[in-house]
Amino acid sequence: TVKTNLPIPRVRWVNPLSGARFANGADINLYAGAGENGGIINTVEFIADGNSLGIVTNSPLPAPSFPVSNRIPWGLYYLRWTNATVGATTLTAIATDNNGLTATSAPVTINVVTNLYHRR
Repeated sequence: TVKTNLPIPRVRWVNPLSGARFANGADINLYAGAGENGGIINTVEFIADGNSLGIVTNSPLPAPSFPVSNRIPWGLYYLRWTNATVGATTLTAIATDNNGLTATSAPVTINVVTNLYHRR
């Protein structure tokens, strides 16, 4: 039987915000909110420039309130990124639900710099 009209997952990048700067060698805490009305989020994968940083399978943090829909149960997913390379990096999150459907967050771009306090 083919399932139709399945709800799709929703995912939003939470932190860091686009334009954030980090010192070389610093750990970067990544957060994305994901949810689905009538389904279950199985995983959230964190991506940097098209490469997987890791997959989170549970939402251990309280969910923020998003204006997408009050009916969608949101979870906040977290991953600590170590050894980020110097330069601009584009980050996204991909949520996958229990039916294998996916959604990708809007991208954010951050910068890892050698000297956080020196601007060029």
